[in-house]
Amino acid sequence: MPSFAGYLRRRRTEPRTFEHWIDRLAAVDTDVEVPADRPRPPVRSFTGATHRIALPLDLLAAVERAARARATTPSALLLAGVSALIARLSGHGDVTVLSPLAHRNPDTAAGIGAYLTIVPLRVDLSDDPDSATAIGRAGGALIDALGHPDVALDELVRALPVRPHSDRGPLTQVMLNIITIAPAWSRRGDIAVEHLGDTVSGGAKLDLNLTVDLARPGAPELAVEYATDLFAPATAARLLEHLLILLRDLVEHPGLPVSRLALLSPAQRDAVLAAGVTPAPDADTDAGDAHDRPRGGAHLLVSEQARLYPNATAVRDGDVSWTYTELERHADVLGARLLAVGVTPGDRVAICLPRGRDAYAAVLAVWRAGAAYVPLDPQYPEDRLRYMLADSGTTVVLTRPGTWPGELTDTVIVDVTMNTGSAAPLPARRPPWPETAPTAAAYVIYTSGTTGRPKGVVVAHANLHHAAAMWRQAYDLRPGERHLQGANTSFDVFAGETLRALTTGGCLVACGQETLLDPAALAALLVEERIAVVELVPAVLRRLLDHVEPATGGPPPLAGIRVLAGGADAWAVHEYR
Repeated sequence: MPSFAGYLRRRRTEPRTFEHWIDRLAAVDTDVEVPADRPRPPVRSFTGATHRIALPLDLLAAVERAARARATTPSALLLAGVSALIARLSGHGDVTVLSPLAHRNPDTAAGIGAYLTIVPLRVDLSDDPDSATAIGRAGGALIDALGHPDVALDELVRALPVRPHSDRGPLTQVMLNIITIAPAWSRRGDIAVEHLGDTVSGGAKLDLNLTVDLARPGAPELAVEYATDLFAPATAARLLEHLLILLRDLVEHPGLPVSRLALLSPAQRDAVLAAGVTPAPDADTDAGDAHDRPRGGAHLLVSEQARLYPNATAVRDGDVSWTYTELERHADVLGARLLAVGVTPGDRVAICLPRGRDAYAAVLAVWRAGAAYVPLDPQYPEDRLRYMLADSGTTVVLTRPGTWPGELTDTVIVDVTMNTGSAAPLPARRPPWPETAPTAAAYVIYTSGTTGRPKGVVVAHANLHHAAAMWRQAYDLRPGERHLQGANTSFDVFAGETLRALTTGGCLVACGQETLLDPAALAALLVEERIAVVELVPAVLRRLLDHVEPATGGPPPLAGIRVLAGGADAWAVHEYR
């Protein structure tokens, strides 16, 4: 009687099949992982669980119609959907999933064994193709695999330049099993053999094993077997929900890029946005605290500190100090000027200023006017600055004489130096500031442009509410503490430094570029200004630590620092000291 083992040994003698798969998997990305709930253990336990849901009949019908319209199979659409989901969740565009292929045919009907092989299906989505193209590529991967099914995965992996790992599979962490044939049954006399159903082993050989069972009459099913070392049950359930929503978008919008396919239903999206706006207060915080019930723009958090600590120092910039009342006054005056030149809610207003008191007031003024600020580094080339203005749709620039590198046309210039002293009397009454939704844009920050044109990234007020609450709790930030502000205004860190101080009643101490790059001057400033909270990039932090470590006798030079954070670049564990 023939056996599958003998069948496969005979078929593996064809070297062309093996060479084909080696070429097919050249330079394959083996680092594709779906973000997990728990750190990956050093050695896999192979424990798992399974979550199942019904595959809606209307969605299955839509998949079948779309497959017919594209002269392909439902399996191609399902593979495209799973590949797109993995690409979206992992951030990797070169997606490979394993899939079993059946070998049953008339020649093997009498054979004993599981006549199937596991093949890798590689779908390239790195160029963010539209849905129709993604489906075509998935169909091509299936056709290619069906044309070269006789491959032993273990031998293939050994031949590829991939490293074995004790904590994961060497090639991919995801499998897709599409069942299209109903379980077989047989009767001989009084003896009947039938399929009693799948058993759950309690194990998981990979991170995720997705099964689409289309052979259940009238009740198709979607299931995921997941590694419990990595994923919580709720995450597994959510993964299947994402897949259903993405599949529907895939078949309904063939021209939509993979990166734009929906992962959330409209109701889920609204719930996420609502949660981002109004996080529930936890038991350890005062339910009346504005941080726990954010409303409106992030500038309201600063105004609340001004109400609580009106005479506390908010800003130190060289020899100049502003109280919270004075900072609010400057922001009010500048905000009124922005309204006077026609700034309306949702507009973009550029801030081309060095770090310091004028920049802090400018940020709060832009938010008062209901607009979002676009930070422009005065040291950037003029053509780049002009591109950022045009790309963001900015027509108003907050700056001061000598800062902008060149002439500006078709742009309203607001000179912040007119915002001080008698040149800027406070209006008789505060303007009726526009209401700002927490979901509105707070600022637009541009990428470095090292891989092409700089791209603007929008950060919402809700993001800043969350960040401010997180920093306050994680760092135990306290009123009156002094915070170093050393980041350029065109970096996200600038917003973080500003919010950490001004939303907790702290004092923001401006640190110029020259001081930041001089370890001795920086150490002196930290001591003289009694800085308690500092965030530095590793390059600056290393030089600072190298400078202060040789000191002997007396108190440590940086003893007054309570929170010292290093970020925005690589920082090795062994460097912590």
